[in-house]
Amino acid sequence: MHTESGSTSSHQVTDESGGDEVLGAETVDSSESQKTGEPSDTMSPRDDSLDGWLNKARQRKGKAEAPSDDVVSDPSLDLPLLPTLGRAVTDDDDRIIKSLRAARRFHRDDPGSPDTLTAPGADVIPALLHPFRNADRLRHDYPLYLTPTSATDTGDGACHTMPLHEWLPGLVESFAADPEAARVLKDNLPRIEKSICRTIESGDGSPVGALDTVRQAIEATRGSLDLSPTSAGNWDADTAKLLGLIPEEGRLLGLSEITSVHLYLHVASRIAAQRYADLRAEVSRLRTQLKDLLLIELSKDPVEKREKNMMSMVGDAGAEFVDPASLARIIGPSRGAQPMDPVRRIRIEEAIVLFEQFLAVTDQPVLHVVTPDALAFQTDTPGVSCHLIGADAAVCDEAATLYETIAGEHAQLFGTMRLAELELDNSYESPRHDHLLKAFDWEAFSREELISLPRILAVEAADHLDGQAMLSISRLQLSGRPVAAMVIVHPGMNPGLPTDQDQLTGWRFELGYRGISHRESLILQSSPARPDHFISGIERTLESTRASLHVVCSCLSTTRATPALGPWLHGSAAIEARAHPLFQYDPARGISWAHRFDASENPQPTEDWPLYDLPCRTADQGEQELRLAFTFADYALMEDRYRDLFRILPDECEGNEFIPLDDYLKLSVRDAIDHVPYLWAVDGSGRMCRLVMRRRLAFTCRDRIGFWRILQEMAGTRSEYVDQAVAAERDRLTQEFAAEREALARTHAEDVQQARSTAAEEVMQRLAQSLLNTDVSALSAMTPVARPIPTAGPAEETDENTAVDTDESSEPAAADVVEDDEPFSEEPWIDSPLCTTCNDCMGINPQVFVYNASKQATIGDPKAGTYEQIVKAAEKCPSRCIHPGLPLNPDEPNVDELIKRAKPFN
Repeated sequence: MHTESGSTSSHQVTDESGGDEVLGAETVDSSESQKTGEPSDTMSPRDDSLDGWLNKARQRKGKAEAPSDDVVSDPSLDLPLLPTLGRAVTDDDDRIIKSLRAARRFHRDDPGSPDTLTAPGADVIPALLHPFRNADRLRHDYPLYLTPTSATDTGDGACHTMPLHEWLPGLVESFAADPEAARVLKDNLPRIEKSICRTIESGDGSPVGALDTVRQAIEATRGSLDLSPTSAGNWDADTAKLLGLIPEEGRLLGLSEITSVHLYLHVASRIAAQRYADLRAEVSRLRTQLKDLLLIELSKDPVEKREKNMMSMVGDAGAEFVDPASLARIIGPSRGAQPMDPVRRIRIEEAIVLFEQFLAVTDQPVLHVVTPDALAFQTDTPGVSCHLIGADAAVCDEAATLYETIAGEHAQLFGTMRLAELELDNSYESPRHDHLLKAFDWEAFSREELISLPRILAVEAADHLDGQAMLSISRLQLSGRPVAAMVIVHPGMNPGLPTDQDQLTGWRFELGYRGISHRESLILQSSPARPDHFISGIERTLESTRASLHVVCSCLSTTRATPALGPWLHGSAAIEARAHPLFQYDPARGISWAHRFDASENPQPTEDWPLYDLPCRTADQGEQELRLAFTFADYALMEDRYRDLFRILPDECEGNEFIPLDDYLKLSVRDAIDHVPYLWAVDGSGRMCRLVMRRRLAFTCRDRIGFWRILQEMAGTRSEYVDQAVAAERDRLTQEFAAEREALARTHAEDVQQARSTAAEEVMQRLAQSLLNTDVSALSAMTPVARPIPTAGPAEETDENTAVDTDESSEPAAADVVEDDEPFSEEPWIDSPLCTTCNDCMGINPQVFVYNASKQATIGDPKAGTYEQIVKAAEKCPSRCIHPGLPLNPDEPNVDELIKRAKPFN
């Protein structure tokens, strides 16, 4: 039996880019606290998405108490083990060579090559998802509590939904704000939440009643607790208060393939119901005022006619409470006022009849959803009507036809409402307004009239899109009708290809990007895994009078099965991996991309891929962090459909040609040919491994990043034009600075020269003045000093000797220059154009010697082998194109002998 109390340990996982999480959840540890009753630590938010989980792992490693016997060890609580890469002394060289060859051939998809590498098992997941491997420790937005229409205002800022883990504690807090109040119930809320989750996961994806579901979870949790009589009484009292706060109309919604449809219906029906209620109130006001206008007119008729008209005004039901004859006498005869024109009176009476007919219908649907029979969609959402159509009909065409019918029915109502306003204002002009209702259709509706119409949603699945369905969506977007189309797509599939074809062939068809090409329709690409973004997009479309297209991510696997890590994590990974970027395009917001387009809700929107630090433990029990990108290949690893595109690269296989996928994608296509990309993954035991992948998957990653950069350009977060403008401005400023510096240097030189000239002039003037003032008689008394005059002969002889010596000393230097013309490199190198592709060097060491794009040998990693191997390869090479250079390791055995052997080839 469980103890009376348990608790949760949670922390909000956020990333440093501002709100879009590594996969933005809360990790919850309920297993240990449920079993032992030990309070667990609450993690505070951290800048890095994985820091909180790292601290949790460290705390668990440092606990002095041993866990109870019935607690199952969870590998996700430990840091993943980072293997030691490279060749060990005991490794078999032949086996390593075969593995290297197999990895290269697997990546290049060489036909007929043996597949000797190990495929990853079902327990191998992307390394960054290792902390979230245990779904029981993961807390996120689902299940969602759907707020009933009557519970809160549906205007701006309305709360349409709330996560279960916020809603349920909030209810308890409302009647037990004191920390010690309802202690047993508060301690066991995690168990109640878990029971609710299990109930919803076992359903068909439709919303379930919140009251009944919570009641069942409370009963199931109560049965697992061993409570004292006092605690049992408190439990019953507190749970009764909790259940009393839950409205019967409240519902809970889990995450499934059709969650997006249910979310749209919930939000749209609440807003549309309020607008339709406002419309009915306005019609009722106009009817009442028109009746008041006729009531005044009745007073102008004779008594006998007034009695008849009064009877028609109050009706049979009103006659039970009011005597029409007495009322007519009280009103009395007309006192000089002109009677109403009979034509006008008929118009008003007809308007009253139309208004009463409209108000008599109380079950009018406020939202229509049109789906193909294949989806078999049903809903019990109040005010929603479902229309299932056959496979031969186009969903969007049917939705457009339905809109024409509904708009036609409301055209007479809206026209009559305008007529009523004119009559009440006594401004109706027959020649001008008589044709108001004759040509009045939806294109003449005002914005208020358009948004008060019942809304229409057309739902399609991406695999149902053939040529006709695609044209149907385009026709709807171009028509201007405010009808919403929703297409549920899978990020791992290509909507442009049949499901039985290779989904990684060619470029991916982007339905949302195609929708933007229609220019004047509103586009929302979102996911139920981000309900806040999705709901805000729905609210924006409901405020718009344009056609809209919702491209929504399916959070299931490509086979429509529940993913191993759960649908929420699967859907969130698609957003992280740029497989399904979030964006909104609203042409009503302005004429520029800066106003119309918004992709800011994506994780780290300025980067190619989201980057996170993954803490790992090393073989020597140390800790190390890896900076990893979450790419489309990581997402593909989560799909069974693509798992065969990966192979485990043995730890001993190491070389410059193997690089992380995000580094590989930064290379040009030509440079990438010489490399094999890999990504880091973790198996079920917590051990990390590298996975090489097929080249076509790497090409798909390049396609994903190419589309993401287009979105960055449109959103303004990354613009090549801006980069070019910045570079041009930098060059201009550099040139201006250089010119200014040169001018300053020239001016300075001129100033220095001028100063020198001035100084010399002053010196000469002072010298002349000094000479003029000198006593000449004193100079004549001075004795001159004789200086020897050198003869020319010895000087010339010395110059000749010096010249000879100089010439003689220069001859060896010139000779030396000639001798140094032959280049020599201490590093080994290969004259690749001379290579005959004989494979002799590859057989000696395929890590030192590799082939380039032309299938000719070049040096790979010279440190991966010995100097002796390089010399042997040079001796064996038939084209003598290998030049060993000097040994990189001077301590290698027999190094002097090897240098002599290498000399002929250097």
